[in-house]
Amino acid sequence: MGSSDVVVVIDASVTRWQRFGKDRLYVTAPDGSPLGWHDLATGATHYATADAALLDATVARWRAQHGHVGRSELVGVVPSPAASPEGRRTASSADGPSTPRPEPAADEDLTLRPPGQSLADRLTELDAQAASAQAPARYWWAELDELRAQDRLVRAQSPLGDLLRGLVGRRRPERQELRDLMREAKQEARRHEAAAAPTVRELAAEAVSWQRGLDGELVVGQLLAEVVRRDPRWRVLHSVPVGSRGADIDHVLVGPGGVLTLKTKHHPSARVFVANDAVLVNGTRYPYVRNARHEAQRAERLLTAAVGRRVVVEGVVVVRAQDLTVRAQPADVHVLASRRLVRWLRARPEVLAADEVDAVFAAARRASTWRA
Repeated sequence: MGSSDVVVVIDASVTRWQRFGKDRLYVTAPDGSPLGWHDLATGATHYATADAALLDATVARWRAQHGHVGRSELVGVVPSPAASPEGRRTASSADGPSTPRPEPAADEDLTLRPPGQSLADRLTELDAQAASAQAPARYWWAELDELRAQDRLVRAQSPLGDLLRGLVGRRRPERQELRDLMREAKQEARRHEAAAAPTVRELAAEAVSWQRGLDGELVVGQLLAEVVRRDPRWRVLHSVPVGSRGADIDHVLVGPGGVLTLKTKHHPSARVFVANDAVLVNGTRYPYVRNARHEAQRAERLLTAAVGRRVVVEGVVVVRAQDLTVRAQPADVHVLASRRLVRWLRARPEVLAADEVDAVFAAARRASTWRA
């Protein structure tokens, strides 16, 4: 009723699966993890990982060797978007890994970005990666359901006969073949689940960290909305994309009290200690002050270039923690608890006139300002 054969091509294992009119190639990496599968009937390729180049090359080589050469193989393998440099993870800002995301249009109005936009995008990417890693197993579980449905139809044709055959341990050949296929599908589903499990666990752990950061940015976003409500002279931007490598500034604030870049840190169950540039979270040191300083300096350079005169920018680290102790403030960065943010901003001396606020914010809200 069908056949299955395995061949190793350029270090990747290729399993051809033919059942019920389907003809597919399942490709596995040298370490046993699934790369995806290719439908020989339709030419569609389904990627389980970002290593699309190996999957595409493996499928092309197999098809060429077995007389299944298509147009793409004749002109060379074209990597999918997932395999392009733009689709891979790159180094990020000093706080941790980030993923390049589509850059906003040069004239995009950044006031339309909600708090935590970049983190929400990253969580969506992680969900997609987890779903992709689990796709081969889900396919086999679906295949198992389909085989069970076919088995029920075959059994319904002769229920009494099947019952009697079952009592003596003998099934009709067509039912026996379906049972064998069901056993094979279940084994494949469990094998792919086991292969995907480490990746899924890693993605889930990473998602917890990003979700914690998103929670912090949403809280600070609400506080900044309160500041603007009380004093509309303040203007705020959230999740400002900077450069082309996926970095962003959590919040940019422009108002009578000056221009500020805010970095939010969400440690609701931790004790945080600050002494000058040293920030300790439950005893572990983090470079929050250094990163906030770098963000402020970069924003100052970009805004100064866009406005045409010097724009002074101060960095702020807003901490949401069980306990925050500030023994000594850094020389050029402010560290404060989130509960103090609204009062602290409203107490700042006025350093910018209304026309200066308008000019700086007009530049800050343009995506093109932050690309240099």
